[in-house]
Amino acid sequence: MRLRDGFCFKKIENDTYLLPYGQAVAEFSRGMKLNASGEFIAFLLTLNLSKDKILEKMRDKYGASDEDMPILEKDLDDFLNHLKSMGVLIEDEEINRDYIKNQSEEAVFNIAGFSLRYHGPLSLLRKEMSAFAADPAPENADANYDQEICIVKGMPGSYPIGNLLLRTPELSVIENDNIYAFIYSRNNHVNEMHVSKDASSVFIYSEKRAANSTGQYSEAEEIFFAMRTAFFILAQQNGLCAIHSSSILYNGKAILFSGPSGAGKSTHAALWKKAFDVAYINGDLNLIGCDKDTGEATVYGLPWCGTSDIYNAGSWPLGAIVLLDHGIKNLVHRLSGSEMILSISQRMISPTWTENLFSSNIKTASDVCALVPVLRYACTKKPEAARILKGVLDKEG
Repeated sequence: MRLRDGFCFKKIENDTYLLPYGQAVAEFSRGMKLNASGEFIAFLLTLNLSKDKILEKMRDKYGASDEDMPILEKDLDDFLNHLKSMGVLIEDEEINRDYIKNQSEEAVFNIAGFSLRYHGPLSLLRKEMSAFAADPAPENADANYDQEICIVKGMPGSYPIGNLLLRTPELSVIENDNIYAFIYSRNNHVNEMHVSKDASSVFIYSEKRAANSTGQYSEAEEIFFAMRTAFFILAQQNGLCAIHSSSILYNGKAILFSGPSGAGKSTHAALWKKAFDVAYINGDLNLIGCDKDTGEATVYGLPWCGTSDIYNAGSWPLGAIVLLDHGIKNLVHRLSGSEMILSISQRMISPTWTENLFSSNIKTASDVCALVPVLRYACTKKPEAARILKGVLDKEG
């Protein structure tokens, strides 16, 4: 339980006020004058204490007896309800528990070793998610999921306030002490998403917009894309980053083909499929990093696969990353040093909204590049290109 961002305490003469500023003023939020008791409670709210903890502090301050506690609790409830009516009070944990408890449908998924629990209509889950389905924990178990995803029908109670990290015609990303807020300008359904800073809690707010909205996707697709962003935040915090690439399985290892749009990622994977009957892993995105137990460079399957419809659950040792360029001849050379690391990080689509997030991508790229070969391949789109690259990879071992 905490005070919403956009409100501050101000001492004016001998009186204390709780007053709005910034976006809260634009939303016509009201301020209020605080008496001594209200000032004490408001101070405790800045410490993010639960209601029970606040009541305990009040009992200690006022020396209340057991007989006094019902009256003290009523006074506290009245004050908190007044703050709620003003849009000042946020009860993150309590809202999460109540909302989750009232959801009649839920599903559990395991992606790259992370457990995700989804709360919302199952009809809004894309078919790709079924490959990653997992059994829920027993009802009597004290289950801790890595990420809880809640679909909320409607809009959040107030506009998020914080630092603007990114703004495009389609999306704005705002950061404050508690969440990353994503505001989607052109979607038909998903208007906002709030992701807690530790990525454990995700609220996706979905409400049908006017018919003149410019979005081209269904509600299920918009939710699917929002879930991808939330998952990539979680993965990045655990040393794993998403790289735009197609992938195949060759000799028990994943080979990634990456490059700019039109470079031939899908074409080259198809050449390998036809020539050597390799298995596909993903047609558009792969999650890479070092396995926390073995330290081995690893590729993790993802449900997000662009328009390729190629996706698989699981994990595989990473054999090589091949950066494709157009060429009139088939020429391969191995990258090294900073060029190798920078080239891989530039193909990543994990968040880079802040310097720290960008540095996380650089570190993951550096860790992976220290363990596997990174090749730049200027090549044609003919079958010979696959045979030449296979010969090089066989020599690499």
